Amino acid sequence: GWVARLTAANPERDRVTARTRELWTQELQPMGDDITRNPEIGFVEKRSIGKLTDYLRAHGFDVKVGGGGLDTAFVASFKGNNGTPNLGVIVMYDALRGTLRAFHGDQHSTQGPIGIAGAVAMAEYLARSKAPGSVFVIGAPGEEMMPPNAKVVMNDAGMFKGMDILVRSHSS
Repeated sequence: GWVARLTAANPERDRVTARTRELWTQELQPMGDDITRNPEIGFVEKRSIGKLTDYLRAHGFDVKVGGGGLDTAFVASFKGNNGTPNLGVIVMYDALRGTLRAFHGDQHSTQGPIGIAGAVAMAEYLARSKAPGSVFVIGAPGEEMMPPNAKVVMNDAGMFKGMDILVRSHSS
């Protein structure tokens, strides 16, 4: 039953998907390219989170930077949130440490902007439709710089608490 329901025609879902694609191609792909050209290793991604959180603020999200003792972690909540279910979109933005310089070898530079495109499109849908639901974007630093494992630290600090669904993209 779930498969049939999830794969059935759904014009609203298609609009959210189209809006995600539009945000990515028109606004956020250049941000991903910029983060790629300016790589920052884990736990010092100040420039990258500045770009990501400025965009979120401009699109109706309240942003709290820091958490769990991680200076470059953040949680952004859509100002129009309307109860449950709570969708958490995890984004990453750190670079790998290279022998000559940092670099984005596994596309964390685009994971943040791609996740934000989906989160903004979903938040816009919820606001437009007045459907119940809330959208959060959770920035996870230092994925490539363990220890500490940032997501474990963030979980222990309660940064994922209350999420009904957690998703993330991983570009390749």
